[in-house]
Amino acid sequence: MDARFQCYLRDGAIMWRLLGRNNRSLARSVIGFTGVDLAQADAVTVAEVAPHAPVDLVSDGGSAWRWVLLVDDVARATSGTTYARRLECVRAVDRFRRAAATAEVSRELLPDRARRLAGNGARFTIPPDATQPEHSSPVSESPGSRPSRQP
Repeated sequence: MDARFQCYLRDGAIMWRLLGRNNRSLARSVIGFTGVDLAQADAVTVAEVAPHAPVDLVSDGGSAWRWVLLVDDVARATSGTTYARRLECVRAVDRFRRAAATAEVSRELLPDRARRLAGNGARFTIPPDATQPEHSSPVSESPGSRPSRQP
């Protein structure tokens, strides 16, 4: 299976994530959206700018690294996991850039993880003509991280 963007519910917001060919998370949206169409549109935008958009490398005290992709100086995507070494994080940026360039955006919306763990593993698909609100709500990032710009 090729890399793909997948939308899912998390704490009442719709988020997207980029899954690699091995089904592991390469990236996720920084903000949550109120509509699946908005989340999908953001995933498409991130995919278009991924090859050339600036990326900040962020360390939490030097013990864990992650990356953040910026569009017009606004965080739009972040790594799907943290990395023990800066070099691993830099390599993850390269994997993200390559995967995002060819990834499809799935129409399927996965339910909140808490519901899946409780035994409700049902998936559902949003019809193409579903109307969605036109705004999003930010999801906070952890304070105290120190960014460093990757060239």
